[in-house]
Amino acid sequence: PDNLLIESGCDRDQPRCLLSDFGQAKFVKVDTVGAVGDATEDHHCPHAFASLYRAPELCFGCSEYTTSPDVWAFGCVFSAVLLSGFHLFDAPEVISRDVQLQAAYSEMEHEQRHLLTLIDSLGTPSFDELAAMNPALAADTERVKSWMRIPPRAACRPWQARLTTELEQRAAVEGLNWRQRTHMAVDLLEAIFVYPPDARPSGDTLASSAFFDRLAGR
Repeated sequence: PDNLLIESGCDRDQPRCLLSDFGQAKFVKVDTVGAVGDATEDHHCPHAFASLYRAPELCFGCSEYTTSPDVWAFGCVFSAVLLSGFHLFDAPEVISRDVQLQAAYSEMEHEQRHLLTLIDSLGTPSFDELAAMNPALAADTERVKSWMRIPPRAACRPWQARLTTELEQRAAVEGLNWRQRTHMAVDLLEAIFVYPPDARPSGDTLASSAFFDRLAGR
């Protein structure tokens, strides 16, 4: 949201919005001998995107992707705008009162914390979902064996509950029209926030959503 610049004093019904900050826009690929070069058409850097907007497949090391991570990032920005700047997948600093568990969490890299937050919000991905995010992992026999021993679990802190609670409070003030838009927003984000990249809607599909009819002048 910090990179969406809205013109000061503009017409509220027709605001002028500019996109800014395209600084991290270079694809990187490491070849078989460890040299860094330009990316091929299909292989990109899995460490792209700031962590708050990073899709789960990137956390699992996927380097073959198209625009699905951008759709995920859009969902993160969209939800943050709806929640007045609050990020659904912002890793908390404290997760437990248990001293040992909290100490282990504090020693984790930020990337690991982000992945745990995604799992808390979406549940554990099944093996099929893992394979959809990064097919290379499905080819790792030992990883397959270890992963299959962990049954998928439901989300501990589903993002829908946090989002709906906040939006329903706003709907109580804004009225029926906002409540209807709340349901549309949740449906839109439920389509975006899924593990399999190919299951997410395209940019064109998102743009045609009824939620954005007023913005698009439809």
